[in-house]
Amino acid sequence: MINGVFKGLVAAGALLAVGVAGTAQAGDVLGSDGTVPSAEELTNALKAKPKTRGLNGLTFRGVNIVDPTTGEESTEAQPTVVEPPPTVNLSVNFEFGSAILTKQAMSMLDNLGSALTSDELDEFAFKIEGHTDAVGGSDFNQTLSERRALSVQRYLEHRHDIPGSRLESIGMGEQRLLDPDHPEDPMNRRVQITNIGKL
Repeated sequence: MINGVFKGLVAAGALLAVGVAGTAQAGDVLGSDGTVPSAEELTNALKAKPKTRGLNGLTFRGVNIVDPTTGEESTEAQPTVVEPPPTVNLSVNFEFGSAILTKQAMSMLDNLGSALTSDELDEFAFKIEGHTDAVGGSDFNQTLSERRALSVQRYLEHRHDIPGSRLESIGMGEQRLLDPDHPEDPMNRRVQITNIGKL
């Protein structure tokens, strides 16, 4: 019987691992290949994921689990998986060393604006993070990332009538490189959009 319960736990754990591994990776930079992601792609990437049913509520007969916080025995497994918020990294191009958006950037931000004003996303707030590579001084990169994130926010507010209360911009400079092994790689220069929840 315990062997059967163990196999059930292993199978449930494998399903849980597949569910976590199957989530979109925030490390992918959309648009880095020169293409512009569609509004639909951005909407799908930024939608709050439905809560998935884990092992909560399943009873395993013959297995006693001790809750480390209370010391009480339970026959229920209660794993907790915290899903990261929906996030996309965008390759938003600016004029060299500035916060001036290029035409390609505006095209991408127009699709992002359409996504953020869609029925699926219009009740959510979003954080806009500007990121740089490690070329140049860290103080310059910090200021540049702040200006670029604010430029994206203002573009979305003015061009797509998105209320400022739904958008928060922050510059990260070179603090959170996407590829820390290659700090000067252009992939590190990006704008990260994160769904931070309902208003």
